[in-house]
Amino acid sequence: LTFTNEGFTVPATGWAADTGRYIFMAFAGEPNSGDMFLDSPLKRYATLDYHNKGTGVSLSNGNLQYNQGGDQANVLATQSIPTSGKWYWEVLQYGTENSVGVSTANGSLETYVGNTSAGWGYYKNGSVYYNGGGILSLSGYGDGDYVGVSFDSDINRLSFFLNGVYQGK
Repeated sequence: LTFTNEGFTVPATGWAADTGRYIFMAFAGEPNSGDMFLDSPLKRYATLDYHNKGTGVSLSNGNLQYNQGGDQANVLATQSIPTSGKWYWEVLQYGTENSVGVSTANGSLETYVGNTSAGWGYYKNGSVYYNGGGILSLSGYGDGDYVGVSFDSDINRLSFFLNGVYQGK
């Protein structure tokens, strides 16, 4: 790396096209001053996992944005839900046949979440799917809506939210 007043540049040679490695840097002040901390961002927060996605899935925006290329497919997060505690995340919805849910690590990446017994998925039409069948009807959602997912690991309870409003478990 070559540091400049505007940031840094990466050498044009000596780098593979896709090494699977990323450079994370932030400069705001002295280390541990409150503006910058000496830390590794690895496993700091969950993103979509480039190495665990279905065929036709592309990721962008720092692996925070998902685009499905037409066929049904899944993508896992970089972190599993811990075995204890309460966990919550939101997804800003855009697209046609997208769904939001949870899956075990051994669930198929080549089908929709909820199509097998390895996951539960909340779809735009409001149906919640498990093992290939609709098990619950909630409010449908569309582009620009925020879909929230809550999971209580202590009692294995999955709940969904739409624009901050509880939809059901």
